[in-house]
Amino acid sequence: MDNHISRNLRKLRKERGMTQDELAKKLGISYQSVSKWEQGKSNPDLAMLPEIAVLFDVTIDEIYGMDDIKRHQRIDKLNKQIKENYQQHRVNNNIPLIQEVLDEYPDSYELMFELGRSYFLAHVDEAETIEYLGVASDLFNKVILLTDNEKLKEDCRYYLNLCSYYSGESAAVHEDSIDSSRELIKNILLADETMDSDRDMSMKKNIESLTMFLARQIWKLADPDCLYPATSVAAQKAAYLMKAADLLKWLYDENDFFSVHKELSDLYRVSAAIYMYDSRFEEALTAIEKAVEHAIAYDTTNGGVHSSLLVQGINDDFCSANKTCARLLANKLKQERYDRVRNNTNFRDAVNKLDRFINENQL
Repeated sequence: MDNHISRNLRKLRKERGMTQDELAKKLGISYQSVSKWEQGKSNPDLAMLPEIAVLFDVTIDEIYGMDDIKRHQRIDKLNKQIKENYQQHRVNNNIPLIQEVLDEYPDSYELMFELGRSYFLAHVDEAETIEYLGVASDLFNKVILLTDNEKLKEDCRYYLNLCSYYSGESAAVHEDSIDSSRELIKNILLADETMDSDRDMSMKKNIESLTMFLARQIWKLADPDCLYPATSVAAQKAAYLMKAADLLKWLYDENDFFSVHKELSDLYRVSAAIYMYDSRFEEALTAIEKAVEHAIAYDTTNGGVHSSLLVQGINDDFCSANKTCARLLANKLKQERYDRVRNNTNFRDAVNKLDRFINENQL
């Protein structure tokens, strides 16, 4: 069954505070039938859809998730156009394209960020550049205010600093973007002043923070969203991302990643996309397998206390309550870029492994 339908049925039921058994009784069916719908193992009978729609006070299209499907298709098409324009150095062309779609979906903060980045990159002449930088800064600030996505906020702060620099206001660095850096520097300087076991733990936390900071700086250095025609550039970007993954694996032992599984899954996923761009299919497939492994681990872990040498005793109190990493990766692997390996056994195995995990855990 289409994941949109199973996900929407589960969402509608939970929003109304109903159990599967209660929904089943209202529809005159067994709770096992409802369970199978929500796990994607079977479809509701077509004749029952109007009754379900009336019960939940929604349209049949909403049950099918047609709005979500149209939205994803629209944004996927736009993203292809954006990347093509980046590759052909036609950044200005992205601005009206993104604005049009953003007007339709004003709650897409990823698009809002992309519009800001396009304004930042669209250096036409000096006067227009200053105007564009102001628009970009407003968009980045708006995203920071509205989104809960910490990585997106971090990316916005990074570009806000660049906007300040290029507009001649380099002293006006965005305060939020350096707060954590100031705190880290302070902690490093004060670590020697603490006593015995407190000193050791402070230094371990500093090492962990520095490692994460360096890994994220390497991600920014790779700038994976901007690919240009030269394959040497693509190869270099993938190499950067693999260095970031190696850095994280240097700090944490194999079974000690906890929340860092998300960082690793993202690094391998984006590396796979770059390898596909560069027609390095074997490396892409290896990266996909690792991305799947870490996505599932991220959605499974509930955190714990690190046992790796340099971070031993640090509590990672992360809890993956939302469990979205595997589902987001599964959606990414549906992209057209993977069509050239879609029939490969290793690719199919990776996708099937993800789908099984998603369905078994009703994600």
